Amino acid sequence: MKKLSLISMCAVTLMLLSVLLPSALAQQPPVDTTTLYVGTIGWGPRRADPVRAYDTGSGELIFNCYDTLIFTNGEYYWEFVPVLSTNVPDVDEGTIVGVTKTVTSTDVSVSDPTGSTWSDGSTCIGWVDNHANGKLDGTDVVYMIESDGSYRTWQVDSITVGATSVTVTLYREKWIFHIRTTDGSGNPIRFVDESGAVVDTFDVYDAEYSLKRGLVQDQYGSPMWMYYKPLFDQMNSDPWDTGDPADALKLANLIDDAIEVSGGDLIINLGLHFPEVAFKQILSQTWGSIVSKQFSISIGCWNGDLYEDADVDGYPDWFTFWRHRSRSPYDTVGAYRYVGTGPYRVTRFDQANAIVEFTKNDYYWGGWSGKHLNKIVIRYITDWTPRKNAFLNGEIDVCAVPRANMFELLDPVTGEPTTSGIVTIKKISPALSMDANHFTFTVDEASDYIAKRGDTGEILPNFFNDTHVRKAFCYSFDYVSYIRDAWYNEATYRKNMLIYGLVPDYYDSTVGGYGLNYGAAEAELKAAVLPGGANLWQTGFTLKLAYNSGNDQRRIACEMIADFFEALSTYDGRTGPAFTVEVVEIDWATYLDLFEAYELPIWSIGWLADFADADNFARPYMHSGGDFAYFQNYTADNGWGSHKDELIDMALKTPDGPARANLYKELQQIYYNDAPSFPLDIPLGRRWCWYWVKGWYYNALYPATYYYTVYKEDTCWYNISGSTPGVPDSVTNMRDVTYLILHFNAKAPEPGKSPDPKWVGTYGVGGVDPYGDRICNMRDITFTILHFNHQNQP
Repeated sequence: MKKLSLISMCAVTLMLLSVLLPSALAQQPPVDTTTLYVGTIGWGPRRADPVRAYDTGSGELIFNCYDTLIFTNGEYYWEFVPVLSTNVPDVDEGTIVGVTKTVTSTDVSVSDPTGSTWSDGSTCIGWVDNHANGKLDGTDVVYMIESDGSYRTWQVDSITVGATSVTVTLYREKWIFHIRTTDGSGNPIRFVDESGAVVDTFDVYDAEYSLKRGLVQDQYGSPMWMYYKPLFDQMNSDPWDTGDPADALKLANLIDDAIEVSGGDLIINLGLHFPEVAFKQILSQTWGSIVSKQFSISIGCWNGDLYEDADVDGYPDWFTFWRHRSRSPYDTVGAYRYVGTGPYRVTRFDQANAIVEFTKNDYYWGGWSGKHLNKIVIRYITDWTPRKNAFLNGEIDVCAVPRANMFELLDPVTGEPTTSGIVTIKKISPALSMDANHFTFTVDEASDYIAKRGDTGEILPNFFNDTHVRKAFCYSFDYVSYIRDAWYNEATYRKNMLIYGLVPDYYDSTVGGYGLNYGAAEAELKAAVLPGGANLWQTGFTLKLAYNSGNDQRRIACEMIADFFEALSTYDGRTGPAFTVEVVEIDWATYLDLFEAYELPIWSIGWLADFADADNFARPYMHSGGDFAYFQNYTADNGWGSHKDELIDMALKTPDGPARANLYKELQQIYYNDAPSFPLDIPLGRRWCWYWVKGWYYNALYPATYYYTVYKEDTCWYNISGSTPGVPDSVTNMRDVTYLILHFNAKAPEPGKSPDPKWVGTYGVGGVDPYGDRICNMRDITFTILHFNHQNQP
């Protein structure tokens, strides 16, 4: 009855609208269905080597030219499908195998187990003291030479210390990938270069080489820590750089046995409990791309030998020549190489004119059945006005639209695009990213931005190394106004670093947070006592806050803080020296240089998830060895201690469940108590395109669009179904309306919740959200009726 009522209501609406609507809409330029034209912000690709590239601009090219062993499943970034592997490793099918052993030693020292021998014939050659207490404990990691000569990494699950012996139970994991070597027709999977020439065919040894090459190169600023951590419980190769060649050889053996070939299978040996979904996401990203071993060696990359010592210095050659090398032959400036098995190849890389072009890989093993693009042209247009004009003129199909400029394209009343045929998809979430303000604990004394006493002008380089001062600034922020004014209510907020969309979601709303509070800020400044006994409430202070040019969100955040402290200067009858915050605009390059040089007391930057696990946010935001700690100039020695670092490492290696949740609750409480930074926003996304662009879907982990599913067709955006449900025909009619009614109230997927079986998120291809607000409701039905009988019109 409910469906019948909806159909009747739609029929009445249709009759009314057929009278009111014009029979035709403005014509757009002829649609070239073979080529997609993309207009984005300033030049982006900085690296071409998959094991070094760590930015989305570089990732876009790698993402569309290479394949990985496994891949996320459409929109569902917590589910996976096989790619160059024919299976997704799984505990139930026996391709993720937990390996345990319980062994005893009578010669081990628990203060350093290195050199100890064990009852199964193994020898310990090193360890990781995760508790930083100088004692072998549970969750510590040991490196062992096994009785068969293999080198293995193990996590200590339990330890029993007796009078004359020590017994440990150790754990590691073996992940087995059955490697695909042919396509569905039995043809080999081919590596293709930029010209379209076949340079190699894929086999298991390419997969082995690809993963080992990343560990060998271990370049500064690379994503390879995401492999060092699960394999060896380290962030990089530096712990083996001791000055003793024997330690470098230990690492060579550990790498060799961590990535193994067994027949046609690739085996990855994890040395600890590591979140299963997180590691699968790591393997699915661009840093899991598979390169050709033969081609890589032919252009001068690492030769694949972990033990060769041609210069006879005791070190393996890779350790002294390839490790930490700035650029590999894939990354040679002016000669970037893109040679993969993926659907597209880079046929133009023109930095001078800011253009990149992809062309279809005719040899792609996944095939080209259905509708696809022959070419993608990406134009990097720095300035908004020419990019906007190109978009409005139909010269580009997909456009990057800054949040502050979107109202130039929207009707102020309806909120819909004013140009017929332009489509915007809104409220895209989860973003898997967060912007935050970071405190620099000790500022360079020569900085022009340094805090000073308001009464004497004395510089205060350690201004933010006082928890009370950090908290006072946390209380200065009005989140409601900020999200309204800076993001036009297209952002959300959480009280700490555990954002929406993590799998699982360990955010605990009962843990405290900060927000606009004059009284609390007053109390914190009174508790911030300076040398000599005066407190900041009495002395006042001056401070400069900088934001990078063109970033309205950061400008608004700085101005809100400045306004707050200006008002606080006379709050509660106060008459002392003012709290003066000066807001300064600087260019982006200068902004980066200054915060890297410890000259900005507060700086803002976003963090985009590498993988959707709590560790990927707790570690950068809290760990003293995390991504932000270095630039904040804080360590475990300047008041933080090692406890939180220990908790973060323990949480990573604790299986999902209540015990892990409790560890993250404690970490959230520490984040609240210590206030090392404060979150600003979790943005909601928007996509802007012309109606003829079909097949896009949202995956929060993608660095860019995956163009293989996208095509262009000059049919109405609201023509989403036909005689076959979910397969568009040539006209918008009651089939589309009925299809939406049958999918009424379908919602976009969220991790941790059962998927809605009615949801289809491929826009223009059976997608149930043509209106573009991530839910199927009356807006979709009404707008479909508004486009009734349209064929090649918007």
